[in-house]
Order: sequence, then C-alpha cells, then structure tokens
Amino acid sequence: MDQDTAEKLFSQGKTIDALKAATVSDLDLLLRLGTSFAGKNDSESKKTARSILNRVIELKGDSAVAHNNLALVMQKEGNYDEAEKEYKNAMAIDPNNAIVHYNYGTLMHEQIRYQDAEEEYKKASVMDPSLADAHYNMGTLFQEQMMYEQSAKEYLAAIKLDPGMADAFYNLGTLLHKLRKFDDAEDNYMKAIEANPHVSCFHNNLGVLLQMRSDYDGAEKEYRLAASIDSNLADVHYNLGTILYMKKKVNEAETEYRRALSMQPNHLETRNNLGVLLHEQKKYADAETEYKKALEIYPENKQAAANLRLLAEEAGKLRKQ
Repeated sequence: MDQDTAEKLFSQGKTIDALKAATVSDLDLLLRLGTSFAGKNDSESKKTARSILNRVIELKGDSAVAHNNLALVMQKEGNYDEAEKEYKNAMAIDPNNAIVHYNYGTLMHEQIRYQDAEEEYKKASVMDPSLADAHYNMGTLFQEQMMYEQSAKEYLAAIKLDPGMADAFYNLGTLLHKLRKFDDAEDNYMKAIEANPHVSCFHNNLGVLLQMRSDYDGAEKEYRLAASIDSNLADVHYNLGTILYMKKKVNEAETEYRRALSMQPNHLETRNNLGVLLHEQKKYADAETEYKKALEIYPENKQAAANLRLLAEEAGKLRKQ
C-alpha cells in the first residue's frame, strides 16, 4: 500500500479498509501516519491514531514508538491507566529511550505523582543530556511543590540547553517575583518577551511588577500589549483599568473595568474598584449596585461593606441638605 492510497482511505473515513490492506511492509508508513494523527487534538484523529497504532502493534509488537505514541493518545483522552500500561510496554522494549521516559514523566506529573515524575524526568535527562524540556518540567514540578531553589536550578539548566525557551524565562521570573527578587524577576520577564513577544501573560506579569515598582507608564504599556495579544482575559483588563485609575484616566479605567466584568462577572476586585470609581464620581446608585454585587460574590468582603456604609452616609447627608 503506497502513502497516497493510505492517506486517501484514511481521509475518506475508510480506516478499517486501509488497515485490512496493510502488511508488515507497510509498517513504516503506518507508523508515520499514526504519529501524525496522534499529534492532532480532534476526537476523530485520535480515534484514527489508535486504530493505526494498534494495527502496527499487531504486526510488530516490539515497536516502542508505536506503544509510546498510543500512550500519548490515551493520555490526551485522560485514559491514564491505559496510557501508563503502554508507556511501560514501550520502556520494556526500549528501556533507554529518553522520550518515552520523559512522556511517562508527564503522565505522572499530570496525576500529581511528583516523586515518580521527578524520577522519570531525571532518567530522561541522563539518557539525553540535551533534553531541555526534561529540566523545564522538573522546574515546574519543584515550583508546584514550593521547592524554589531546586526549581530555579532546573529552569536555568533548561535555558542553558535552549536559550530561546521563553516559558523557562517566564516561570523563573514568576518564581523570583514571588521571592521578591524584583530586579532578577524583571530581567527574566524581559528575556521571555524577547524570546516570544506574542504571549499575553508575559506582558501582564511584567506590568504587575512595574506597577508595584511605581513605573506606571511602563505598566500601562505592558498591560496594553497584553490586551492587544489576547483581548479576552479579564485580569488584563482589570489591571489596565487599575493603572489607568491610578493615572487619573477615569473614563478609560471605567471602560476597562466593564470589559473585565463582561468576561468575568464575578471578578470581585473589579466590582469593588468599579464601585469606588463610580462613588468618587458621585454616581451613587451605580456605585451601590457594584458594592452590593461585590458582597453577593463574597459576603465577608469588609472593604465593600465599609464602602457601602460610607456611600449610605454620604447619600444621607445629601438628602438632608
């Protein structure tokens, strides 16, 4: 069976016919096609990938690649038990395959089996010292466990192997930000943006850091860049609204707060801040509405409750006058 014929049958949904016609001589072709379908996320492609890879395993049971790729499909589907079984089959066939150990580590990681995940990532990095992703994933694993020193070490190892790994710079920046090492955090956010300027959260987090350091112009610039990359993130519009309010750009701030609420109506901080903005503009009825909605979201919100009491007092004084 040639590749054109196989691809035509699969594209027409005639998977069974194509697989029935396949023989041992078609293994390489089937493996390429199975791998291709496995890389897609739609359910039909994953179903086709399973069928092809199972056929490869029927024809040649000692194909570590087929078992690994079948495990990847099952992992994507959330079928963790079957995925684990297939990874173990692959490792039994090829125990020194770094990619299989790495992928098995991701499966353990997804299930929060941290010790097992760490073990597999370490095996992968020893088998393939150039595998930057193994160090990056160990960095995220340690960061999730608040093991910050180990996490930073792994991110730096990943960056050394892949100086263009934007996510490693960004995660290292978030870690350093949390540890209040602000200069180093800013430097890593900037390097992440240099490596990939088209990720909204990179700009947003840099904006948060700049705002904290009273660089309001710089923060506004980064928030606007974040919003231009992805206009559907409530936190970005909230942050932009807050910096605009701090810069006395009240109308623009209100617009951004309302955009944030259109995306996430229960965004507590936005409700409260919008209430304050309207309160200061003496739009008492609108401010009262926002404070009350903030309290509906979180009844223990002391700030909203205090603001509502203050609003009632002011409104009462106006009525007496």
